[in-house]
Amino acid sequence: MVADLAMLIREDLPLNHEAFPTKFPEYLAGGTSVLITPHVHTLERMVRENDLGEIWQDDEAAETIFNRILLYRNNKEQKKHCAEFALENLSWQNRASWLAELLYSMWQ
Repeated sequence: MVADLAMLIREDLPLNHEAFPTKFPEYLAGGTSVLITPHVHTLERMVRENDLGEIWQDDEAAETIFNRILLYRNNKEQKKHCAEFALENLSWQNRASWLAELLYSMWQ
């Protein structure tokens, strides 16, 4: 858990709206919160609803976001929260049985 905050900065393009970058769960699994732009809608919602980091609005001043970033410095509770969220909700180990059951039901 070296980093305090990872960045996923995306433009407001249709390609990004429903994207799910692989880096996102990897950052969280490593205990790193994320700073994202709101243009990846699925991630923006997940970050906001689960306290996984910060959302950087396009018109937000750099000084404002810098002050919010400082809240994550050496925040061990936040690191633990992100790692646990990733394990419980985004890990292959916890989703494999769900996927297997889904595939099995499709062949019935």
